[in-house]
Amino acid sequence: MAASPSVFQSYEIEDLLGSGSDSRVYRVRDQRTGEHRALKIIHRNLASHADFRARFEREVEVLTQLHHNHIIPILDYGLEPDSMFLVMPYVSGGALARRIDEQGPLGWKPAV
Repeated sequence: MAASPSVFQSYEIEDLLGSGSDSRVYRVRDQRTGEHRALKIIHRNLASHADFRARFEREVEVLTQLHHNHIIPILDYGLEPDSMFLVMPYVSGGALARRIDEQGPLGWKPAV
């Protein structure tokens, strides 16, 4: 795992799942419930950019209002001056993009 704290807020970081130009995503254990979650932490250098911050705030606003069986909900989030993060249920099985790259487009049954 890349250099990072072993605990962020009340989430114990267990594994780095992926990273990109704007964030890192970790599998974490919620210290309050013991359940696994996915924690997306936005890179610190982006937290101070007004445009990026506004986009993140809109994303949180929209996603917290969506309720559907096929949309992973936001369970927790933080918008602090030097830190922005989202917490969602952890879904095992790897990244969908990787599966499509390796196996091609999904048929209707696996997609459902």
